[in-house]
Amino acid sequence: MMSRSFHLVFCLLSLAVFGAPFLVRAANEPDFCDAMLEPASGSSLGYRMREDRCEGLYVQRLSILQTLRIVSLTERFDDYDADSIQSLALAWRSPGAEPVRLRAQALRPRLYYRMDSLRPGADADFNWSVRLLAALRIDRNDLGVLAWTRVTPTGEPRDVLLPLRVTAAAPTHGSDPGRPMPYRLQLLPGRALDELFLTIATLDTDGQPQRYLRDAEPIGCGYCPAGRPITVLIEGIDTEGLYAVEITATLAGGGSTGVDFLLYRAPD
Repeated sequence: MMSRSFHLVFCLLSLAVFGAPFLVRAANEPDFCDAMLEPASGSSLGYRMREDRCEGLYVQRLSILQTLRIVSLTERFDDYDADSIQSLALAWRSPGAEPVRLRAQALRPRLYYRMDSLRPGADADFNWSVRLLAALRIDRNDLGVLAWTRVTPTGEPRDVLLPLRVTAAAPTHGSDPGRPMPYRLQLLPGRALDELFLTIATLDTDGQPQRYLRDAEPIGCGYCPAGRPITVLIEGIDTEGLYAVEITATLAGGGSTGVDFLLYRAPD
């Protein structure tokens, strides 16, 4: 069930779930580049500033391995052929005017790639060059994408996830851009899991859970090995607003873990 320390969890959300995007940086360093990432040396594809984003390969530090991490949230994600298009269009809708952070990351084992960008609050889309995706042979199944911003529903800043729409300039054969889909959440476990449980709740005016749409419902993981992305379909969110989502998991061999986050559902 939803954690009793629910309101405290979101104070640490940007660190526990998304990394540390609000670190103090050097004066000449863009504030959306992640200072915690060490660029891969000796490669033109290393993580660095590239026009309107930081993007590339980095050195993985095994000591910073999270038990369960959110890596993607989309409401639409077209298939694409990076060799035949110039860019992907990322689009979102935000509940306020705060800047929006974008992140993409490789889901393929032992491929340590990431893209980070920061968009003004007035923006609602981002045209993302696929040059590096093509060079690294990263297709839709190997890519996670996230967007988030900050809201202050009760005067306390909280991060909130914004479901992304990812469309190709030239969709590949068989794509169906008009088909409605549930939100597609992807998680990456650092340890093997036995089962996952989903809780979704509306929020009251104090930012606390009010009405439960899902209450610790099993997702049907069975056995989920470490390092393999898990897809969770989030359905039944029909009205505009902020929702609290909690994913809890039982660990293979004993113990448990979980992640909590806010999600924004835009109006139709």
